[in-house]
Amino acid sequence: MAGPDFSKSTIDTLAQRAGFQCSNPACRVNTVGPNGNVSKSTVIGEAAHIKGAKPGAKRYDSSMSDAERAAISNGIWLCRNCHGLIDRDEVTFTADVLFRWRSEHEEQIAKKLGARELPQQSITTDIRRERDVASMRQLMSCLNIPALEQHIHQLPHTITETDLFFHQAFSDLRNSTSFHLYDPTLDETTKNLSEAWDRATQYAYRYRSCGNGHYIFSNEGDAPLSSDQQTDWDNIEKERHAMMHYLVTLLNYIRNSYIEIDIRETNENARKRYASIA
Repeated sequence: MAGPDFSKSTIDTLAQRAGFQCSNPACRVNTVGPNGNVSKSTVIGEAAHIKGAKPGAKRYDSSMSDAERAAISNGIWLCRNCHGLIDRDEVTFTADVLFRWRSEHEEQIAKKLGARELPQQSITTDIRRERDVASMRQLMSCLNIPALEQHIHQLPHTITETDLFFHQAFSDLRNSTSFHLYDPTLDETTKNLSEAWDRATQYAYRYRSCGNGHYIFSNEGDAPLSSDQQTDWDNIEKERHAMMHYLVTLLNYIRNSYIEIDIRETNENARKRYASIA
């Protein structure tokens, strides 16, 4: 079933209102430029639906009419990479987030209309990105991704001292008053990961030591779980799935929008950090 497409007029207007730039605040790449053929231009931008165009699409709203889905009010101008990013993850990139991106970006473009871009404006944007890169390198160096993936896989049954070390390091830095991210998507995704991790590890009293720094969620003699224990088990199960979702979302976003951050390098930093105290 084909969904309602934007008209050419709507696509052109969305691109123009965005100043032919990607509306993702962490991207902002120019999406239109010259082609090798002097009679053509190269376009790497796309008009994306904020609320899905058809059933099964991300952020689909069944209460909307086809006319509303094809209206300019339901569109946002993005580069191809960011269009793909938002259509892989509707939990992080909600309709509200995308409406905010478009509104804030168009407001910035309106302020620049007819004005020369001052060097200071560009410098400020560059500084914010540089600080986000530095902050994220520091935060990701609290995570050894293979160890975290194993931790998530073993929940709710097992927690190790290694898991608790990385959780404490990540949580302490992410929740520090001195830690700040300018990129709203980075800020929201790291916050969501931290909170899901906190919720997944709040049931430490349910675990028994089985030696070698391992703790298991069980009763003496492997007696059946009580109803309260089962409820807590189910809650941990729910949060471990949330953790994996936010981790994958974060890694995809970093790889797409922050190529300066080398995950292999931050993994090694985290490994060395743990080895120094183990």
